[in-house]
Amino acid sequence: MAIQHLPQRSPWVKQMVNMNAILFAHGLIEGVCHRHGVTVSELKSLSRKGALTKARRDIILYLRDKVGFSFPAIGVLINRDHSTVIRIYEREKGHDH
Repeated sequence: MAIQHLPQRSPWVKQMVNMNAILFAHGLIEGVCHRHGVTVSELKSLSRKGALTKARRDIILYLRDKVGFSFPAIGVLINRDHSTVIRIYEREKGHDH
């Protein structure tokens, strides 16, 4: 969902693009939570129940691969440290060390 070819004449254009990406991410998180039968609060909790870990995995993969979010940004959205997000991403992509 990267927005390309926008005129970067003023800082507010970049800020609007960032805000749209954040709003998109929140909508995605709500949709994935609904699909997995969990709440956003549960997703952001410390619980490691199966449905929660699967929902987090789906969110991480989509936001990284399809939208291009950074690992730290994804971590903020799902209340996880960026190193945890990287570990989950690499495990799912088959880059386990």
